[in-house]
Amino acid sequence: MPPGKIRLVKLALLALASAAPLLAQAPAFRSGVELVTVPVNVTALDGSSRIDGLTLDEFRLFEDGVLQTLSYARREHPSLSVCVVLDTSGSMRQFGRFAIAMSAYREIIANIDPNDEVSVISSGMHSRILLPWSAPLRAAGSPLDIKIENLTSLNSAISDSVVMALDQIKTATRRDRAIVVVSDGLENASHVSISSAIRTRQQSETAIYAFHTAPSRPEGVEVQALPALVGDSGGIVIPVGRREEVNAAVKRVMDDLRDHYVLAYAPLKALDGKYRRIKVESTRDGVQVRHRGGYLALPNSAGK
Repeated sequence: MPPGKIRLVKLALLALASAAPLLAQAPAFRSGVELVTVPVNVTALDGSSRIDGLTLDEFRLFEDGVLQTLSYARREHPSLSVCVVLDTSGSMRQFGRFAIAMSAYREIIANIDPNDEVSVISSGMHSRILLPWSAPLRAAGSPLDIKIENLTSLNSAISDSVVMALDQIKTATRRDRAIVVVSDGLENASHVSISSAIRTRQQSETAIYAFHTAPSRPEGVEVQALPALVGDSGGIVIPVGRREEVNAAVKRVMDDLRDHYVLAYAPLKALDGKYRRIKVESTRDGVQVRHRGGYLALPNSAGK
């Protein structure tokens, strides 16, 4: 090979070698394809235990009824951003509900890892942020002004508070994010309708969990909002009528958030800005699968 060509080859090899670290750091993209990720909880049929060891071949995922090809299925133990919504409306004064709510709040903070972050919203006639995103130790030590807002009023705006929490979630810094509502679920004063709150939740793809502190409905309060607000977000509503039930309820939620499978797939249809329904099944017998109900197919945001 002529000397000039040898020098050119050497220069090319040097350029590739110097670029190698940058190439290694660059994210790997499939041309024109975005992966949708879906957190999935798999438990025994009675919900008593979590199921380990599922492989990619033991999951099937459908989008709008069409079977998709999974890119991966893996178990994850993520860091969390948890926004706690505490009901401080007047109805919480009855039957020890507020004491139960405070017990649940303290137990949630106690189960947040040092690498997580937490925010707290007070929900009464009006919603307000009591604590912006903070480390767990600060949340545990902060003298938050958590008290029943109006002892004589049953006005409650839980839908407004959930929408505020969804807005707060936008500024979270951890990849996995959830809202935990502690409330009797009574709704009669929100400016935002429940249906509007649900649409906002679907756009966020945030799991919402709720501790329901009161199965009964006081006279004059028209709506029990928690089942609709949680809906198909991937979370659940857990009745907590006594303080003795709080620890088990919080553990169930934190296990959901802390230890789950994540499925990923490239949608067969191009992302078109429309809401798409998701259904996940497992081929393993004796298990149940829970996950969010869908996602808004927006380019560059499908895999939140």
